[in-house]
This record gives sequence, C-alpha cells and structure tokens, in this order.
Amino acid sequence: MTSIRSCLSRVFAAAPRRTTLWSRQPARTATPAFRRLYASSINTNDTTTIQQATKHMQQGVDELSRGNLTQALSSFSHSLALNPTADAHYNNGVCHYSLGNVDAALEHWEKALSMDPSHSDAHVNAGNVYFMNKKDAGNAIRHLKKAIELSPGDAEVMFNLACIYEATDQLEWAIKMYDSAARLGLEKAKTHMRNAVAKQMKKSI
Repeated sequence: MTSIRSCLSRVFAAAPRRTTLWSRQPARTATPAFRRLYASSINTNDTTTIQQATKHMQQGVDELSRGNLTQALSSFSHSLALNPTADAHYNNGVCHYSLGNVDAALEHWEKALSMDPSHSDAHVNAGNVYFMNKKDAGNAIRHLKKAIELSPGDAEVMFNLACIYEATDQLEWAIKMYDSAARLGLEKAKTHMRNAVAKQMKKSI
C-alpha cells in the first residue's frame, strides 16, 4: 500500500488557495503552504458592510502571512459574520485546519462548496483531508474528481487522486491518473506510474 504522506502533494489554498499535505509533509512539514493567499469575493450590496468585510479579510491575510493563525481566524470569522461568502468559509477552513481543527475545516469547506460548487481549491482541500485525516476514500475521490473536472490542467490534483487510487488498490485508475499527470509534465508521476504498473502485473501473475 503506497504511503499517502510520500505520495500526495497538496492540500490547501486560500483565500489561501491550497496547501501541501503530502509530499512535502505539508509544505509545512507541519503547516500548509498556500498557493494563493486569500479569497476575497464580497456578496452584499451594503457599501459599509463590504468595506468592513474587506478590511477584516485583508487583516486575516496579513496575519496569516505572518503565521498568526489565531488572529487570522478571528479576522476571517469577522468577515464571514459580516458577509457570508464561499471565500470567507474557505479562509476560515484553512485557518481551522492549520490549527488542527479538522472537522471545523471540513465543515467550512463543505459550506463554501454549497455556496460555490465551482470552488476547485475547496474540493482539493476537502478531498485531501478526507483521505489523510478521515480515512474516507469515497469522499476524497469524489472531491478530487470534481476538482479535476473544474481544473483539467492541474497535474498535482491528478497525482493526488492517483495516489489515493493506488493506496486503495484501484491500480487501473491509478495508472490512468499518473499517466495524465505525467503528460502534463509532472515528473514524479512517471516513477509512481511505473511502480503501479509493476504492482498490477504482479497481481495478474
């Protein structure tokens, strides 16, 4: 069974757009690194509320960039209270995950997706965390497949999905995903694909 930590490569993002959960043991070696620092969509017609929500969102981003997770969460929570948007839920989820609150993170990412089903990074984070933290391959695969549908050129998401397929002994699908990631230029996918092919051949003997 392939080690998920040595395989999967990213987990979240942001309004951080996504972090690393696997291959770099969360870009974090224990803390996520974000591909995009924050999401900032605003969903109200009240100018004052927009300004306040935007201010809190930016404060959250600033605190997050300094590594002040508790303060960032407080700011993002204020923004969410003023103006509940998918991005506000997403940012709250990133902070909760970074603070070790996995269930709260998933709840916020699922709420973000209920508001904006096309939020691909929320799908990526949720999918990776469902597998790594919750050992729920079904939901992990569902979210990552949707992320690929939304961002078909994202080789790292394909690689993560391939790792999950391999870890759950779905070798045919793993090989297909590794191959797709490799064709998009992700070098490490080639090695993993060869290993998966070897496993498949061994099983067929």
